[in-house]
Amino acid sequence: MAVTRPPTAVIIATEPVVVPVLFSSATYAAASPLLTLNGRAVLLAVILYLLSRAVRCAYPVSEEVRRWRRGAEGERRTARILAPLTRRRNGWVVLHDRALPRTRANLDHVILRPDGGAAHYCDSKALHPGARVSVRGGILYVGRRAYPAMLQTVMWEAAQAAQLLGVPVTPVIAVHGAKVPGGRIACGGITIIPARKLRRELTAAPYQRYRPGVERLAEFAELVLPLHRSD
Repeated sequence: MAVTRPPTAVIIATEPVVVPVLFSSATYAAASPLLTLNGRAVLLAVILYLLSRAVRCAYPVSEEVRRWRRGAEGERRTARILAPLTRRRNGWVVLHDRALPRTRANLDHVILRPDGGAAHYCDSKALHPGARVSVRGGILYVGRRAYPAMLQTVMWEAAQAAQLLGVPVTPVIAVHGAKVPGGRIACGGITIIPARKLRRELTAAPYQRYRPGVERLAEFAELVLPLHRSD
């Protein structure tokens, strides 16, 4: 009895990646002489899409990796938001991804004010899109999910940075994705805001520009807060 092969999509989703690769290559080689240039481009695009689906099915990405990717993208977006502050005429200095010596902690963004007399610690959080951020009983919630240690951790990291730098360090959490009701939550010395409002939050308080002061603090910060290295 003849064996009927499953459709191509099923082959790609259920068999090792090498099968769809060989099948797709043979299909393209056989069909391309019969197609116009535009037709070959469309066929190649379809084959590449099906191959990408095959790879995702054969090697699924773990939830831990997905969370890491979301977090890394959130940090990159925050860095882009902060970038205009670092133009020379503005006078701010921003250090990204800094280690706290003798701990496993890292500081996403350390922001030195233009007078060199104070700093901010910004923790980027890429949270579930559409969920609402709230604080109840000193615990941060995203939708119904509680993060019992998040606020205490951010406060501790800011305190450690302040001790090392020798200047006050104010913590702020910049939220990507989730909604912050009212656009701002202040709780226990921490300000929680949508990331898009970060520059406005930092520059709301009056400040003076003193280039020698911020440059000295930046040089010192480079020494006491080295770049974080993932092991």
